[in-house]
Amino acid sequence: MTYTLTMPADQEPQIADDGVQEVPLTVARPLLTRLIEQAREDRLDTALTVRGRRRAYLVSPIVYERALDDRIIVEALKESLPEVYRQLVGPNI
Repeated sequence: MTYTLTMPADQEPQIADDGVQEVPLTVARPLLTRLIEQAREDRLDTALTVRGRRRAYLVSPIVYERALDDRIIVEALKESLPEVYRQLVGPNI
């Protein structure tokens, strides 16, 4: 028996309310080169989804590098001013 897998039209990339393009992982596989270029050239962030839930992101190298820098700053704040850090982010982090 032969099965044909078709994707409904609503499975195409969509821009969510937060400006992030959402793409189901099954749709993203053949589009990966295009999605990477969109991240790099157009700075269009893409969320790869599974059953409608975001599982991973494609972002530009600049966004990633800034996130690494921010992580260093946040860790320094957390160590040097723990009470200020807890007030900013809450006690559960």
